Amino acid sequence: ICIRLWAQEHCHDARTESAPDWRSGFAAVGLSSSAQQHFNALLAVIFAASRPAPMVKYYACPVASPDEHWLLACVTLAQHDNETRLNLALAERLSESNQQLAVTLLRNLSQAMLDAGLHLSRANTAALYPRLHIYRSASVASTSQTLH
Repeated sequence: ICIRLWAQEHCHDARTESAPDWRSGFAAVGLSSSAQQHFNALLAVIFAASRPAPMVKYYACPVASPDEHWLLACVTLAQHDNETRLNLALAERLSESNQQLAVTLLRNLSQAMLDAGLHLSRANTAALYPRLHIYRSASVASTSQTLH
């Protein structure tokens, strides 16, 4: 949802009044202000330099778009240190210089998530749009969330 809220604010120059601020999600799960800065910078690069520009859905839509899955998969690959696949995924849309910047920002963001105890499950590469699980290291069963 933070991706959608960020895009709504930055790409459409306005935020729906009923929509929360994208930063509130970071605060709610205990992510640091530096994580917010890395996320903000990462999405600025992705939305400005990616060809084609990512398409995101309305913030309340229950199903993620293919581009939202791509962004989440990139974070997952960074969190699991799968640099080869991460570079391949980013190369599909970014120039080499923007790709290098995105890798650095993704590493910083994924480390901030780990520091806050937030883990992304490894993606199932057999599925076109795999379900991604986000869980806290302290209590997997009680705080696991599935993104479709």
